[in-house]
Amino acid sequence: MCTWTIQGILKYDLNYSYRKAPVSYLDSNWESIQQYRKWFKAIFSYWCSKGVNWIWIDEVAFNSRRVAPYAWIEPLNPMPVFNFKMSEQTNAISAMTDEGMIMVKFRFGTNTQATFVEFLLEMERFLKKYIRTKDSSFNAFENYWSSTVLVFDNATIHRGAMVQEFCSNRGWLALTLPPYTPEFNPIELMFWSCKAKLYKRLTPSW
Repeated sequence: MCTWTIQGILKYDLNYSYRKAPVSYLDSNWESIQQYRKWFKAIFSYWCSKGVNWIWIDEVAFNSRRVAPYAWIEPLNPMPVFNFKMSEQTNAISAMTDEGMIMVKFRFGTNTQATFVEFLLEMERFLKKYIRTKDSSFNAFENYWSSTVLVFDNATIHRGAMVQEFCSNRGWLALTLPPYTPEFNPIELMFWSCKAKLYKRLTPSW
């Protein structure tokens, strides 16, 4: 029995649907990760009770390899070769507040601690202008940051000495998400939606 026959039975006879299953990551330190999740939930609830502002920051990559290379081919003609480079990847660093997206920066290549700190600087300048349009008082920006928590995922560049020192020198409170816990970061929903729409546009439907 071929694969197509089995798929037909599952879909049309048994009314099964083919969907993407959620991924549960396994790790040698799984128990410690579970404890970290409990701790993060407790800290998150505590700061929410204090009415703080939240800024969620993360990176996402868009790669041409995700686009299926379809083409119309004449009979007996060879399939054309679709050429692309591994470097054809666009990375975006994004920051989102409780009010929605505030800043996105695109760049080619991988991100480093230096590029992440550069993004934080640009975000700081952007927020100064944004807050002053809402509150013209002298200490508006300082008051905002004194009640703001930054949230990063567990990427190595976020835990690096350069980033930690940068946040510490400015008195910023930054929390690191537990490993393998993207569902704790609402910005991931935005990334998923953008990628789904992008690949739907770029992938032929025939």
